Amino acid sequence: MAGFEPLADAQIEALMKTHALTAQVFVITAFNYVDEVCLDWMRDNLGEQTFVKVGGAWSSVLHPFCAFLAGPHTGDEEMLVQAEIDFSQLGAVKVWLDAAGHYQRPEILQFSFDKRPHWADEKINRFKAPAKDSSAEVEPVTEL
Repeated sequence: MAGFEPLADAQIEALMKTHALTAQVFVITAFNYVDEVCLDWMRDNLGEQTFVKVGGAWSSVLHPFCAFLAGPHTGDEEMLVQAEIDFSQLGAVKVWLDAAGHYQRPEILQFSFDKRPHWADEKINRFKAPAKDSSAEVEPVTEL
């Protein structure tokens, strides 16, 4: 991440908003500030830290439509970030982005896996299916 530190807040915000919208959830984010006390503890207990530096902190509460309900709060000042979440608003989110797939068309689009070999050096069924006894070991199939 060296050289990208100035972009960290924007990256965290983008990741949290992406998660909120695609998972259709409220996102509560609490990244703490790394100070010298924290770095000293890591150095003493985990060894020298080459990537972790002083800084950071990014806390917020996001609506599934990516609006900030609280925050974002960044920097070394300790602050409580809180918001009221209304779960009744999830209905509109589910209509906007239907992860369950009301648009699924199994008669048009299907997923399958072709187990046949496609290259001359490819092996067929490298492993046998495991026996019903969970303690049974998986045995390799003889090569062709």
